[in-house]
Formats: sequence, structure tokens, C-alpha cells
Amino acid sequence: MIKFYKDIHVREYSSADYVLVKKFQKLSLQEGSESLTFKKYDPETINGQTWLAFLKDQLIGLSACEASHYTGDPLIAARICRYHILRPYRHSNVGFRILPYQVKWAKKKAFKVIYWTNDVSRKSINLLYQHKRIMPGKNKYFQTELYRSFQLQNKMLFKVCAESDFLQYIYAKKLEKNYIWKPKTNIIFYSHSGGALNTGEVLERAKDIKYSYKVE
Repeated sequence: MIKFYKDIHVREYSSADYVLVKKFQKLSLQEGSESLTFKKYDPETINGQTWLAFLKDQLIGLSACEASHYTGDPLIAARICRYHILRPYRHSNVGFRILPYQVKWAKKKAFKVIYWTNDVSRKSINLLYQHKRIMPGKNKYFQTELYRSFQLQNKMLFKVCAESDFLQYIYAKKLEKNYIWKPKTNIIFYSHSGGALNTGEVLERAKDIKYSYKVE
């Protein structure tokens, strides 16, 4: 049975939350998540901001928005990342609740693009992000103008590093109306529909990627 949580509130991280976030990171690791490892993430040193989601007084989820060093344009693009929500609260749509704060922050910081990425193999959630599916009873999250303004980038794929075979779809929103985003690194320029993808073929044709790479 899906639970609906009404008493969730979101606020920006501050230094007073440091110990609380460190405890949350330990819990996320126990749940098998690698997005908030101590090596990857420190809320005090990231080039960005973190938002915390509370159910009453309990921290149940967080997400960050960072200058996008991955794509080589940290003054242009902001990346939504470091997301985790504790397992008992997975149906509380914390990410959607945090999203408006992240977009507002990115606009204030004068970024031109804001985006997130998602594993190409996760069919169900990619259908959600591509606005082809709505979770029952969750229209208020999936039908908002803000959420629907994030669009699948169907001419590029994200590759986290040269050594990895992990490919991700990119979902982006322009913050400057007519801006044409041309990421510089960790991108394979490859036309796709957002559906089933032959990752082996893509990787074979772009196996030496270190920078943006166009697959002919």
C-alpha cells in the first residue's frame, strides 16, 4: 500500500545540520546507496547547495544541486544529484518536493541549464521522467509546468568517466530561453528515443571517450 505523507517540509542545509547529515549518510550506505559516500560528498565543501527533507523532525531525504564539473561547464550548467531517500519513505516524492528550490537556486546563481541524469536501464523511472507515465494519485507532482519543463536530451548521453560502461539519459531545463547547451566533457552525442538502448554498440563506437564525443 502506497503511503502519502503530508507533513514533509524542505529547507536548505546549514552548518548546524552537519552531524545530522553525516548520520544520514551512514544510513544511506547501509541501504546500499553509493550516491552519498563520504569520499564523494561533503555538504560543507560541495560547489553547490543541499536541501533536506523532513517528516516532522526526522530527516528522511536529501538532494544537492552542484556546478556541473562533469560536463566541463561549471559556470553554465547545474547538476541535480546526491539524491537519497530512506527506504520506508520512498513513495513520499521527496525529489519532486525539492525540485522547485533547486531551480530557484540555479536561476539565482545565473546558470543557463539545470539537469539530472538517470541510468538508461531503469525503464520505469525513465518513463516517468519522459512524461509517459504517472504514478497513481500523484498528478500534482507529474503535471506541474516546472516538472514537465525538464526534457529528455535525445541527442546526447552522459558517461560518468572513461573507465565506466555506465550510460545515463539526461533530463534538462533551460534557464535562459534560447540558450543552446553544448557540454564539453563526459557526453556522447548520440541520437536516441529514450527507450531501449544497445549500450554495447554505443560504447564500442565511443570506447575511448574522455571528452565530448560525437558518434557518427
